[in-house]
Amino acid sequence: MKVVFRTVLLTLALTTALSAWGQAFPNKPVKIITGFGPGGMGNVVTHLFADEYGRKLGQPVIVEDRPGASNSIGARAAMSAPADGYTLHMGGINAHPALFKNGVDLSKDMEPVGLVAAVPLAAVTTTAHPLRTLAELRTFARKTPGGIFFGSTAGGAAQHMMMALLAKRIGDIPFTHVPFKGSGDLQSALLRGEVHLAYQSAVSSLPLLRAGKINVVVIGGDTRSSLLPEVPTFADAGIKPFSTDSLLMLWAPKGTPRDIIRRLNEATQAVAKEPKFIQALTSRTGVTPVAMTPEEMVKMYRDAIADIVEASALVNYKPE
Repeated sequence: MKVVFRTVLLTLALTTALSAWGQAFPNKPVKIITGFGPGGMGNVVTHLFADEYGRKLGQPVIVEDRPGASNSIGARAAMSAPADGYTLHMGGINAHPALFKNGVDLSKDMEPVGLVAAVPLAAVTTTAHPLRTLAELRTFARKTPGGIFFGSTAGGAAQHMMMALLAKRIGDIPFTHVPFKGSGDLQSALLRGEVHLAYQSAVSSLPLLRAGKINVVVIGGDTRSSLLPEVPTFADAGIKPFSTDSLLMLWAPKGTPRDIIRRLNEATQAVAKEPKFIQALTSRTGVTPVAMTPEEMVKMYRDAIADIVEASALVNYKPE
């Protein structure tokens, strides 16, 4: 009887200790591993977020960049970390199994924490060609052998798939996809007129737009950008909506306790509603943060993947 009583006491003590540990989370610095390279939009947003996230959590938040393989290197590094909430992943639409044989499905391989921001993407043309509107794109594509020459940073990348959907929904215009090794090579080719169109972050296009070197034809989503108020959205153009944003989402390793996920999400939503963070993010990037539950975020992710899978069928793209 004494043994049973001691066992019960020990079990209660352990339960109390684990509960207290969960309530005390976090009690040391938190690390966010990204798949973005330095200087890019994802990197800028992550660092702005991390500063405010640390204040909400009451602990420093460290950002570690592990770019490459369409965010998958950073995702795999975070996936292999202990499921204790101290290592997170900031990623978007990583190289997905629908497109890459060694891809990562974050909705299955990790736990959703919360959406940080949705960065609008835009169809951008060079001023070397008179393509300033969707109507001009359609006319040019139909009279040009090979149609529109469209550049992206990789075959199967989200931008490649989104261009396929855009081409379909603005009138089945023909296009030829031209992959490049990186955004720098793509930008140079666009400026030289070697490709007619690129699909990229609307905000990162601003310097070249202001310099008169590119045109922004249309921007994704149904709300105009505060930094590009004159550019029509897909909704303005009457295009059937599809996932057109670069999603910045926070994920935790699979098996992270629910009370810790809840604490991380509460802090994520608090950052999204913080006036100073909203002002800093909007002024620097033109992006508005979004507060979401983990369930809402994972639905958005799966909807975006569904659009990419639909697009891959249009171009008969097979996993690499």
